[in-house]
Amino acid sequence: MEPFIGFVILAFLAILLFLVLERLVERAVHPQHFWASAIMKTVIFLLVCAGVYLSLPWFSDLFSS
Repeated sequence: MEPFIGFVILAFLAILLFLVLERLVERAVHPQHFWASAIMKTVIFLLVCAGVYLSLPWFSDLFSS
């Protein structure tokens, strides 16, 4: 049960990080075209997914006994 709690916390942090980064980059860049905005959001999403993938072992060990 403990690794599940760690995964839930990690998922919440990943969603929060994605929303914050998306808003910050969108305000800084102001993409005018749909495709530029879609590519920007995809790149941010992939970066957040890579961070989640790299931090999964640490989070699962953090909450295991």
